[in-house]
Amino acid sequence: MILNGRALLAIGVVLGLVTAALWVGAPYDVLWRLSAVIVLLALLLERLITLRTRLDVSLVQPRLWYLGLPVEVQLRVQHNRRGALQLQLGIDPPAALDVAGEGTEEAVLIAEHGDHAFRWELTGARLGEHSWPAQPVCQTGPFGLARWVSRVPLQAETSTPLAREQHSTAVTRVEPEPLLHNLGAAAELSFGQRPQSRASDQGIEFRTLRAYAPGDPPTRISWKSLARSGALMVREQEDDQRLDLAVLIDSGKSAAYGVGPLDVSGLLGNLAARLSEWALSQGDRVALMTYANVPLERLPPRAGVAQLRSVRTLLAAMQPRPVEANPLAAVLALRHLLSQRALVLILTNLDDAASGQQLVDACRLLRPKHLPMLVSVEDPALAAMTRNPAHTVDTVYQRLAAREIERGSMLATRELERLGALVVRALPTHLESRVFDTYRRVKTLRSL
Repeated sequence: MILNGRALLAIGVVLGLVTAALWVGAPYDVLWRLSAVIVLLALLLERLITLRTRLDVSLVQPRLWYLGLPVEVQLRVQHNRRGALQLQLGIDPPAALDVAGEGTEEAVLIAEHGDHAFRWELTGARLGEHSWPAQPVCQTGPFGLARWVSRVPLQAETSTPLAREQHSTAVTRVEPEPLLHNLGAAAELSFGQRPQSRASDQGIEFRTLRAYAPGDPPTRISWKSLARSGALMVREQEDDQRLDLAVLIDSGKSAAYGVGPLDVSGLLGNLAARLSEWALSQGDRVALMTYANVPLERLPPRAGVAQLRSVRTLLAAMQPRPVEANPLAAVLALRHLLSQRALVLILTNLDDAASGQQLVDACRLLRPKHLPMLVSVEDPALAAMTRNPAHTVDTVYQRLAAREIERGSMLATRELERLGALVVRALPTHLESRVFDTYRRVKTLRSL
């Protein structure tokens, strides 16, 4: 309960009457008691009315939330009180969703049996499903004496292009940001098809025959083989080679470090989802594994849009764990998952000194059969500490610590490159473009 100006004024009058009764006596001793009873009864009646007022708060949100992208949500409030209701609503989202602004709306007057939609802009900061708690609501009593605060459970109302769907509980599912927002169109246009870099097959070296797959051009069908064996076979040429991509994602405690609006886990999850989507659209096969102190979830290498959905489902459930990551154990498990040479992408944190030597040992296990590629996000705050001048004792120590971390990362990078691994370490704003450029270069130069 928060007393308004009217209640404070009434209490001031009662106190004035009490003072008068102490000095004068009758009739003020009767008046202050009567006034106090009236104020208490009015507050009690307000409380009873607010308890009987039914408030329905529903969450209107889009069906799909993408990590790091802002989304507009509505909290729609309806009431059954006779007469208008003055109401103030604050939003209390799950910890994984960030609110733009203060998160509290100004008080509004809602007409009798009416409704009102409060709007906010939120951003998904962590992957997975997140349940909404009951929301804080502050309604003013009918006499204007006090504001009564309570929490009201949410109902979910999913906004769709054609209709609204009602659900008993409010849950938000945050998925990695896709490269192609329409998965169905992506499947029709590019998934399973071979990239055609030349207008004809002339001058391209023949490599082998393989079974026909949907999307193969009819000009590549081997009619002689069909006549001999009755099986539909396709000529696979040197320009046709597809790439096997294996993605290992560090889900240890360093993945929970914040790098701007997202943590490392979210940033690397977005990158893995978008790179996998692009690779699968080019006809490449993609394998995926998450690891902490032990290997966690894994997907064997496959191609096609079904694999993309499996990758996105696995990434959406990925959460950092409060343990040291062990990339060596993950690589040992990955070797049993891969049957042929692959580009192995290890998304991790090179600033974590504890895993530096294990990453070097992991690359030794992968070479020479596979091509390892280490991807690490550079912390903007750490980079700023190494560049900015130090003016106080505290900043001097911070700068020295930042430079020591930077030195450890550079030493690990040189050792990994000496072993033949590719290393991409960049700020969050440049990381994705650097990784995509390196991946395209591997395909173009046929580094595998």
